[in-house]
Formats: sequence, structure tokens, C-alpha cells
Amino acid sequence: MDDQGSSHPELADGSGVDGWLGLTRKVDPGQSDQGTIIFDVMPKHYRLRVADENDSFMYIDIPLNLNSEEPVQKKLNDSVPVR
Repeated sequence: MDDQGSSHPELADGSGVDGWLGLTRKVDPGQSDQGTIIFDVMPKHYRLRVADENDSFMYIDIPLNLNSEEPVQKKLNDSVPVR
């Protein structure tokens, strides 16, 4: 779901995508799963809706970051005064 409330379905065909989880997934309590899900949407902020076995929903925030530069890490020596 985007910030305007529009829903976008997951793509049904993930052939050729490494780690594609498929459309229907069930993860038992205490377990986890890792992989890829696919949506064909415009680049912007979205929330992924997930449900439990009782169809109670929760949203996972998917922020948009188009920054292509790698973050610059501050060196420890940068904070030490020079004498």
C-alpha cells in the first residue's frame, strides 16, 4: 500500500529471480523465512501488509532511498583534537 492508500498486488511469476518465495507463504511461530517478493510499482514509500493465521494484519514499512552513494563512516581519529 502506498501513502495514498492504493494497493498493489505482488507479481505472480518470479521465475528467474533468485530466492523467490512464491505467492503463498506460511511461516510457523518461532520460525523465519528469507527470500524475495516482487512488485512492479513506481519508486516511492510503501507499506507491506502481512497477516497471521487469524487474518490479523500488520504493516511493514518499506522506505524509499534512491541515494546511490555509500555512507561515509567517520574515522575514530576525526574526533581526536590535533596538537
